[in-house]
Amino acid sequence: MLNESEGEALDKVVRPSRVLELLQPANGRLLAVEQDPAVADFGEEIILVASFKQSQFQVLTGSSGNTIPTLHPFMEPAPGTGNAFNLVLMDHDPQQYLVDLLALEREGLLCLSGCSIVLIIRNQRDKSLEELISARPDCYSIKSQVPGMVELFYQKNRT
Repeated sequence: MLNESEGEALDKVVRPSRVLELLQPANGRLLAVEQDPAVADFGEEIILVASFKQSQFQVLTGSSGNTIPTLHPFMEPAPGTGNAFNLVLMDHDPQQYLVDLLALEREGLLCLSGCSIVLIIRNQRDKSLEELISARPDCYSIKSQVPGMVELFYQKNRT
């Protein structure tokens, strides 16, 4: 879960229409992945208290590595994004960020026309992500940064 200052910083960085974590407009869909079942239950309660309708979200319990390949059945086509996310919020184990980002790309879950990937960075940045951005400038770039948060932008074959 984001603390208040992280939430405010996130509000300044992105305005999503289809989300994997905890931001979305009324017509969006929220998928949250939580490894700890107790935290998943608590997260679901918070989402309900935040006035989300049951049909607008799904909390999935499991590791990100096991869950990402199973996300397709939860996705409904949306204009401009197809069956992919245009915002992914990563606020879990930073050592998994690169692995999960590549899994989302491999599964076709990142919107080809543009997807923001917001990384919560509580400690030192992972150099492997910087190497990915350098190695694949046709797909990845840093869109914005604020203390504790980096927004990557993914667009397949961007120019």
